[in-house]
Amino acid sequence: MQRSNIGLILGISLVIIAWGNNIGYGQVTVTVPEITTTPDTTVLVPVLVSNLAGYGIVSYQFVVLYDSMVVKATGITTENTLTAGWGNVAVNLQPAGQMVVGAFGFHELTGGGDTLVKLNFEVVARPGDSSKISLRDFSFNNDYPQATTKDGVIKITNFARVRDGGPAILPMTQRLIRHYPEPLGDYASFYVNADFQNQVTVEIRNLLGQRIREFEIVGQGQNEAFFAWDVHDGQGQIVAPGIYFCLLRQGGRVVGVEKLTVIR
Repeated sequence: MQRSNIGLILGISLVIIAWGNNIGYGQVTVTVPEITTTPDTTVLVPVLVSNLAGYGIVSYQFVVLYDSMVVKATGITTENTLTAGWGNVAVNLQPAGQMVVGAFGFHELTGGGDTLVKLNFEVVARPGDSSKISLRDFSFNNDYPQATTKDGVIKITNFARVRDGGPAILPMTQRLIRHYPEPLGDYASFYVNADFQNQVTVEIRNLLGQRIREFEIVGQGQNEAFFAWDVHDGQGQIVAPGIYFCLLRQGGRVVGVEKLTVIR
């Protein structure tokens, strides 16, 4: 009788352990960061996830809510994300203010602390406006692992806080310098439009105004040039995730500013 009770207890324990491993306790954090951008631009908003390994994820779906008076959803991007090469993604952009994303793959989705997919938006508002980016009804597989979501925001501005020696207000000029992609992970490619009869330099600075990297730019065509940044500082160290700014100087004078969001 005692052996039977012990066997019953062990059997129930194994069932509880199996239940916990398969449906009860798995949890993934899904986050949308804060993005600051300027009017009349395209923004890629990363959907960031914690570790997905070991959950057997073969599908996911979620709803994105946003202010259609501030930004316009145009779709998703899988390049340089966990979804790239994993499976197929379907997107429904109607009605305005809502985007539905669904994806499935042919093998287990793994990875951790990375970008699941990127949401594409066009900025239609003016400086001072903002839109909350909310994730709703997020589901992996058949609700396992469970997803805990953290909303983000897109803020529209027309200035950057950078200056020699510390933070200050610096008005945005016309876009004489541009980069791709945004946000960026391992690299950024830049296009520069400037008068190369004068010395042209580009400085990468952090939010405190500290110089991270500096490039001297040589013209490669009629008033234009291209160069790349490998997301390292002047000492060869990878920079921390966060917001950075590129200052385009022509003859020692700042003529352009470009904001960078590093998410690696």
